[in-house]
Amino acid sequence: MSAATRVEQSISAAEKEPIELCELLHNLVAAYQSANKTKRILIQTPDERILLLGNTDLLAQMFDKLLENAIDFTADEGVIKFS
Repeated sequence: MSAATRVEQSISAAEKEPIELCELLHNLVAAYQSANKTKRILIQTPDERILLLGNTDLLAQMFDKLLENAIDFTADEGVIKFS
């Protein structure tokens, strides 16, 4: 329980900034794809911009964990679809 409280406090205290979500996601997927040659990572996002007010580092950490888990549980030569 105390770990969850610390995470909530960290999120609440984080500086917020405008974030273009699709750009962030495409950058993360590109970085993971270049580092993981045995798996194919596909991304599909809307054509329009999606602006959020949040913390880029925390949001990137969250998606980072999702991609890491997907990579860990995908067989070599497998495909990960991120949308």
